[in-house]
Amino acid sequence: MQTRDKRPGGPYYREPGFWLVMAPLIAVFFVVAALLTAAYSGRDHEVIDNYYKQGRLINQTFEQDARAKALGLKADVSFDAEAQRVQVTITRADGESLPGQLLLVMDHPVNENLDQHLVLRRVGAERYEASLDAELVHHWYLTLYPELDLAQRRSAPWRLRGAIAFSESYNTELAVRRTAD
Repeated sequence: MQTRDKRPGGPYYREPGFWLVMAPLIAVFFVVAALLTAAYSGRDHEVIDNYYKQGRLINQTFEQDARAKALGLKADVSFDAEAQRVQVTITRADGESLPGQLLLVMDHPVNENLDQHLVLRRVGAERYEASLDAELVHHWYLTLYPELDLAQRRSAPWRLRGAIAFSESYNTELAVRRTAD
């Protein structure tokens, strides 16, 4: 009869069978941690819970466009890169006076941190000016409001919208882009 030497085994982490079982579990742990990190950092914005209110706000913006069209509003915007200034010449078909200040919102299509909100001050009968905060590069969406408080822009009586690509031109026209039918 043969006798086996019964010596105590080494620590569990030195056994190949332990690592054969644990290696896939440890790999899954790191993959799940990476996926959770990616999912959390790239999550979508919160879902809007009051769809009715948002729908009413969309109709209100259509009303702003309709009022701007009824007033015959049109604005020519010129940017001066050297002087870091913007000039807006706005015309109104009925000849009524315009407010002393306007708000020009420059929305960057990709980076929200580059957005600018410029208060335009009247410097002539139909001309407004403001200083720029950043250099004139890229493509921008422009919206002109008679309301200076950005939080109240949805209740402004009218708005004019347009876009500009500074690689092509430093001048653009703001007009009514959509109408409520």
